[in-house]
Amino acid sequence: MPYTLAKDNRTGYENGNISAVMDGEIDGFINAFLKQNAKNKSEI
Repeated sequence: MPYTLAKDNRTGYENGNISAVMDGEIDGFINAFLKQNAKNKSEI
């Protein structure tokens, strides 16, 4: 069975619906990145 998990190692966000991610549903990845980016900027 093929691997069916899309994961962003920078943010730790995971999505088990690989078909949706490949179809362009990447809002979860974008939100996780923006939250991490905002957090990193506030720590400076």
